[in-house]
Amino acid sequence: MRKESKKRKKEDLPGREANRRGERSAQLSSFNLIEEKKLKKKVS
Repeated sequence: MRKESKKRKKEDLPGREANRRGERSAQLSSFNLIEEKKLKKKVS
């Protein structure tokens, strides 16, 4: 099961670059997007 979820995550990310960066950076980027949305809400 664990290998399957890892494969899915890698497929979700675009290209080989994502494979190089790994899952952690993908989590960070999604976290950054959430933070940006929060900031935009505060501003507006």
